Amino acid sequence: MPDKLPKIPKEFARRVTRCIVDSLIEQGSIDPRGKTEEQIFKEVWEINKTAEWALVTDHTKSWLERARQAAEENDLTSSVVFYAIWAEHQINKMVESLGRRRKLSDELIESLIFRTSLIEKFIWLQLVLTSKKPSDKTIKKLQRLNKFRNDYIHYKWKPKKDTEKDQLKNVVSDAEKLIVELRAFLNLHFFHNQKKRVASLFSKRARRKLKA
Repeated sequence: MPDKLPKIPKEFARRVTRCIVDSLIEQGSIDPRGKTEEQIFKEVWEINKTAEWALVTDHTKSWLERARQAAEENDLTSSVVFYAIWAEHQINKMVESLGRRRKLSDELIESLIFRTSLIEKFIWLQLVLTSKKPSDKTIKKLQRLNKFRNDYIHYKWKPKKDTEKDQLKNVVSDAEKLIVELRAFLNLHFFHNQKKRVASLFSKRARRKLKA
């Protein structure tokens, strides 16, 4: 073992801390409403005393970047696949977070994620959190996105038609609308509409550290 551990870059430490705070808020361990930055970090510190942490890489953001890059390059098929993967990651993350909040076992959470269709998971989230079913428009956008992804991945394409490119363009357009809806849903039901405020607290903290 080396005599001296390497210094952790400040930006890396900030990102890891932000991920920890976001995760604790999503899972209901911290309620950020009406709390200052210091109060939130005090709660994180208290949780840290007894928590067992496991590092998990979240690729959700990178899939969205790939989807948009592919769309810019007019690679619509790849774009649809990446958008669908992003949506699945986002919904699975919410299912896990809600499962943690409701004290479900790891086995039951995994069963919900791996043995339930994407549409069923989204409907379950809506019913549990709002007591209402999702709008038909949202379900249709999610179904079309998932269908095009599955058809391509499992090689179920039918002979190409002249209208296929237009259909893919519509699916990509709907995917961007779906992103807005899913992010709003996450912010409302898991962050109490505080996601932007929490991000702002971290930005201010980072600026203070740079000035120090």
